[in-house]
Amino acid sequence: MIGMLLIIDMLRTVIYLAIVILVLASPQDDLTNKVRALQVERNLKGIQLQISSNAQLNFNINLGIKNEKQEAVNNSTVYRIASLSKSFSSVALLQLV
Repeated sequence: MIGMLLIIDMLRTVIYLAIVILVLASPQDDLTNKVRALQVERNLKGIQLQISSNAQLNFNINLGIKNEKQEAVNNSTVYRIASLSKSFSSVALLQLV
């Protein structure tokens, strides 16, 4: 049950990020503030957001830390998804039932 709640919370975070992306028409400083607010609200240790269109990078932000060594998130940070894809697949299948 706790795992399912964690998945739902992660999906909400993804949806929230999608909404933030839709607000891209706002100035970049405003978008940066919204991403920082998301990081605080969701208690995320590290967050990275890149938005591009037509093969051109329009927005890039790296906030927080990536590991226990307190190293900063950067453009080459690789995030582990572990078995998260199984959870997403399970939720998708349950939505069909």
